Amino acid sequence: MFINGELIKKSENEFIVPKGQRAELTLDIASISSKIQFHILDGAYLFLRTRITGSSSFACDCFLEGEGAKVDCITVVLAENSDVVKTRSNVHHLVSSTHSRLLSKGVAYGHSQIDFLAFAGIQSAAAKSTSKVDLKALIMDEDAKIRADPVLEILNNDVSCTHSASVTEISPKKLFYIQSRGLSEETSRRMVVDGFLAGGVCFGF
Repeated sequence: MFINGELIKKSENEFIVPKGQRAELTLDIASISSKIQFHILDGAYLFLRTRITGSSSFACDCFLEGEGAKVDCITVVLAENSDVVKTRSNVHHLVSSTHSRLLSKGVAYGHSQIDFLAFAGIQSAAAKSTSKVDLKALIMDEDAKIRADPVLEILNNDVSCTHSASVTEISPKKLFYIQSRGLSEETSRRMVVDGFLAGGVCFGF
């Protein structure tokens, strides 16, 4: 775990981002089950980056409790062999003018399985809030499986929300183009994966 900025530990798996503060947290999850909660207060901002490998289960809940609270939540999953990975990223907009972005990206090899669920809930008191949910996955072998489920629950009309999900296979044309530069198929596949995982993860309000 890497922490940068102001983050108060409320309990073993529960944290508070104080009023007006910014915090950055990086988590590395490997073959474990883990849950974590964040309470983000007035004008505070949280940047959460989670990297997951091996058969794992990870659940995260972010509660935007103060006006102007913001969160960027990025989850990156690499599943190989027979790994089974389940992730849940939930953000709860409780008051007005709160903002969230959820991005989950995964790559599945072999017989592995990835199950993404991302939920953004905007309560009736959360007018003028915004939320963006994106799930993106890349299947590397025909026996790999990925399920991507973005969910929005909106109880106020004065908000802006979007959600999307895409599951694709590695492009033979892209591999051919890279290999034509004299690289091996293994190196070419690794470059495609690295580019896919790195793309679009530089957030920041």
